[in-house]
Amino acid sequence: MTPEQEAVLREIRRQLRVPEPAGLGEPDATLAGAVAAIRADTSALREQAEALRGQIVALRTEISELEATTADLSAELRGLIERRLPFPLSLLEGPAAALVGRLESLLPARPAELAAPTEGPERHP
Repeated sequence: MTPEQEAVLREIRRQLRVPEPAGLGEPDATLAGAVAAIRADTSALREQAEALRGQIVALRTEISELEATTADLSAELRGLIERRLPFPLSLLEGPAAALVGRLESLLPARPAELAAPTEGPERHP
């Protein structure tokens, strides 16, 4: 190599921050340095990839839990909108509605009996 080429190579190494070879021929040292840098970068990338895989698994778990919670809340909201009672009480919903309907049908027939007295002693049936 000419002195000018060596100066250019030295300047390139300085800009790339590649250490000067010690004991090896220049092409071998440069190649060894490049291989070592690539191995270090590959190792770091593998560690980052593994960490990201763990985060993806955690996010998938959280997403599935959120989907289940959303489904539960949607069902509960539908029940509230429909004014449905929770499970054990929902079995009484039909008979209770029939009883309320029957009581409401009797209400206009006896308004005087249901009215609270305005004067006098309290009445007990």
